[in-house]
Amino acid sequence: MKPVRRFVAEAMRLSELRARQRPDSSREVGFRALRVTVVIDLPMPREGLGHGGTTMATGARSTAEVAADARAIVMREIERRGGRVMEVQDGRRWELLVDSGTGGPSRVRVVSRRRGDWQSSIREGECPGADWRYWVFVDLAHEPRFWVLPEPEVVTGIRERHRDYLARNEGRRARNDASVHCAIRTVDVAHGADRWDLLGLPCS
Repeated sequence: MKPVRRFVAEAMRLSELRARQRPDSSREVGFRALRVTVVIDLPMPREGLGHGGTTMATGARSTAEVAADARAIVMREIERRGGRVMEVQDGRRWELLVDSGTGGPSRVRVVSRRRGDWQSSIREGECPGADWRYWVFVDLAHEPRFWVLPEPEVVTGIRERHRDYLARNEGRRARNDASVHCAIRTVDVAHGADRWDLLGLPCS
């Protein structure tokens, strides 16, 4: 049995065991196991299996599903490089807890794109970030590519680029002053290409 399918089978087995012990709390566990199956084994969900806003008729991927795809890809890459990883929830956002075996655990936020720029918010620049937290930018347009940056560097870049943008436009947004949108371009993270060593993992 392939490792991925063996993992899924074990997850489903644990889900059933927990369902017998705690019927009220087992539904989320079962759903998480099912989502792993869909994300890893089925690149496009079959009709009737969509969740989180999937368009059943067209098979279009929702934002939540694309984010789950990206996390699964990053998790596989981390494991391929010898690290241990699990998903953890931070408020409404899912992140990764990574243990390289060479230091303390790191928290990883995965940001994905299928085209254009990565999307973020200027509000991210309002906090200093933590030196044990990292952002992994994933390009899903073709073969996945990765950029790894420390969170303080990412949020500082967001803050400084927004400040420079306002300086060029007389302190105002070009279209909507209330907008908090912030685009992150490849050039903004280019120096973080395949910097898995920041997580204590081999780069090659």
